[in-house]
Amino acid sequence: MLASRTALLLVVAPAILAAQTSAEKAGPSLRSGRQASGWKSPVFLVHGDDDRNVDFSRTIGLVSLLRAKGVYYDLTVIPDDVHESLIHSRWIDIFARSSDFLHRFVWEKQVTANTNDVL
Repeated sequence: MLASRTALLLVVAPAILAAQTSAEKAGPSLRSGRQASGWKSPVFLVHGDDDRNVDFSRTIGLVSLLRAKGVYYDLTVIPDDVHESLIHSRWIDIFARSSDFLHRFVWEKQVTANTNDVL
């Protein structure tokens, strides 16, 4: 079960943020915590801080909810980058980080402490 949840969150979390940004009226706000209320599996997040499709504050809000609920997350902020990076080396870095994340939490089924180190 952990494997499917982790893989799903890796793909769905950015989609939820994008949908919330473009159409607030489509559903409850992420700030209400409804979407994150049942999350227990680790979450992998990547966000360019100059993203013009999904406001960076959305990721900060999601991180706050995850912290409040004790959900482990791995956040990578790419300085001065947009929604989809145009720099090849950044894609390679993110692929390596996501591979490591999936390896730890899907294949090895690592159990997380409900805390995150500040990087």
